[in-house]
Parts: sequence; C-alpha cells; structure tokens
Amino acid sequence: MSEVKTETLHLPDDARQRPPRVKVVVHRLDGGLEDGESEARSLTSAGFPIYSSGDSQRARMVPTSDIKYVVFGSVDDPTLEPDPGEKSTSRKAILRFRDGEWISAYIDQGVQPDGEGIAIKIRLAELQRLIPAVAASPSVLEMQFVDMWTTPTTPAGQPLRRRSDILDAAARQGRDLNKLANDFRDRLALIRDVGLTTGDTLAFSRAVRTHLDRFLLEDSITLNSQEKSALADIILRAAVGYGPLDSLLHDRSVSEIMVNGPDQVFIERRGVLTKADVRFEDENQLLETIRRMVATTGRHIDGLNPMVDARLPDGSRVNAIIRPAAIHGAALTIRKFKDAVLGIEDLKHEGSLSPAMAEFLSAAVLGRMNILVSGGTG
Repeated sequence: MSEVKTETLHLPDDARQRPPRVKVVVHRLDGGLEDGESEARSLTSAGFPIYSSGDSQRARMVPTSDIKYVVFGSVDDPTLEPDPGEKSTSRKAILRFRDGEWISAYIDQGVQPDGEGIAIKIRLAELQRLIPAVAASPSVLEMQFVDMWTTPTTPAGQPLRRRSDILDAAARQGRDLNKLANDFRDRLALIRDVGLTTGDTLAFSRAVRTHLDRFLLEDSITLNSQEKSALADIILRAAVGYGPLDSLLHDRSVSEIMVNGPDQVFIERRGVLTKADVRFEDENQLLETIRRMVATTGRHIDGLNPMVDARLPDGSRVNAIIRPAAIHGAALTIRKFKDAVLGIEDLKHEGSLSPAMAEFLSAAVLGRMNILVSGGTG
C-alpha cells in the first residue's frame, strides 16, 4: 500500500481573504474632508489607511492626530440602519470634538475604545437613519451619555452648535464675526506685547486670545465659547496662515486654487472648476496673503518685482501677479502637490490621455525615445 503524503499550502499574504473595501469619508480636525475607500474599520496609532481615486492600489495613511472621525458608507445608501429612537438598547451619546463640532451617536453596550478610536453609529436625524463611524479618541473633548435626544448645553446653559453654524448664528444675532475680527485686529496692532511679536506661533495664539477676552469685556460683547473660538481662528488664520485659503489648502480633494480678485476664488476638484464659497475682505487682504505666501519661498513681490513663480514648502506651485503688471488687481494661482504619482492608466481614466496617446507614449518609453511635451498646464 503506497504512502499518501499531504502538503499544507501556504498562501501569500496578498492571496488571503481581506475585508472588502468600503466607501469612507475622513473628517479632519482642520475642517477638511477626504473621501476614498478603505479595508480598515478602526484607527491605529499609525493612522487610518485610505485609497484615493488617484491611486487605488496604494493606501495613504492619514495620521490619527489629524482625524476627527471616519464615516463608513454613504448617507445615500438605502440600506442604512433605521434610527431606533427610544426603543434602542444602545447608549445614546453626545460627542463634542476639539474644534467645537458635536454629533449625536449610538454606542453599543460594552463597546470600548478600539485602538485609537471608538466605534459609533452617527444619528442622521433628518433621514432617521444611522451611519457607522469611528471617532478618534484624541479628538474627542467630551462624551456625554443621555437618556433622550436633546440639544446639548454648555455649563453656562448656552446650546452647543455645529461648527458650520457658528457664523450664521452670529449674523442672526446682529454680530458679524468677520467685521469684529477686523476691528480687533487693528486694535491688536497698537498693543505692545512680546507675545504678539516673538515669532512663536503658540505664544502669539495665547496672547491673541487673552487680548480678545479683554476687548469683548471692554465693548460689553457677549459671545459663547464656540463663537469666541471662531473669532480667534479668523484672526489667527489672517495673521499666521493664509486667511480664506487655509481651508482650501488643507482640503486634499482640491487640486488647484485660482484667485482673480477678492471675491473671485475658484477651485478645481477632479478636473471640475467651481467657484469657492470663500472670499477676501478686500484687495489689501489678498495682497497681504500673497506676500506672506511668497515670503515662505524666500522670494519677494512688490511693484518693482510684480510677478513671482515659486514652490511652497509642501511642493505646491505658486504663480502670483500684482499691480502694475496685473491691470485688474492681484491674481494668484496655486497648483497643489499631489501625494500620489499618477500612472498612465490613471491619466487614461481621468481623460488626460486617449488610449491611442497612452499606447504611443508607452511604446516611446519602452523604445527609450526622447519625448518633448509642450503646452500650457492645467
């Protein structure tokens, strides 16, 4: 009788069963959004892996310290779990994040933080549905368990608001935070304070917030903590950031920013050009932003040198032009640096190359031919 030998087949890691990828949206602390796909369902100390449309084969890691929460799936999905309301056996919680935003969510009984996050089901009140998510523990400022859904309140009894509602709410109450920021910025310029001139960003931020509290007290203006934070953010962005462009520069889905005047800001997302919902107060603020941006590259822009082409520290390309070269006023174009390098298949998919062009260029590269590319960018 012959001996039968058995052999265990060891599959390579890539061949083993992996969790399926699902659509995800990463909500960042800086207000930006990143959408793509991921196999992960939790956060780790290394971050959260996400596959973008530009590179579906290689995941990019979003640092956990930058993440507020990650949503799995789409709000348009008809199979989302219905909101059980008062019949739910899960705990109801109000999560407040470090940037002032709050969300209502269900947390299953016995669920503990997994890695760097905690699994939740965000309550979509308007749709009466729940969408799964994971909240980044370092970004959660407070988690309050409740018996029934109500608007959360601060210790002073003032209702918390979602971050996006702050400016609208202030305007309804007759308080324009942007105008208030302009007034306070002028007053700060007259103050002799080492914290405002030291060059240390943290010291500058602390000094600004201290003086803002005094200004509000002197002017008998009452703002809640979220409005105060928003007011300070406006001033700090204008002083040490790039003003209205900050949110666009942090938004990874934006590939190009074009400014043709204080109220003419356009962005490109996935090849589609749209007008952004941000604006500069006036041409002076736009000029100051251009000068600050150009200064980070070691260059200078003025009436004698009104045109600058440079590269920002993150690799983004900047083209700025001011008067007298710009007849209609200052203009700025920022072509952002992409994390992922596009391959020829990506260029075909995005419509940058026709199949015939892609085939020709591939043959030219394989044949080690010289290639000259000519024409405008964009």
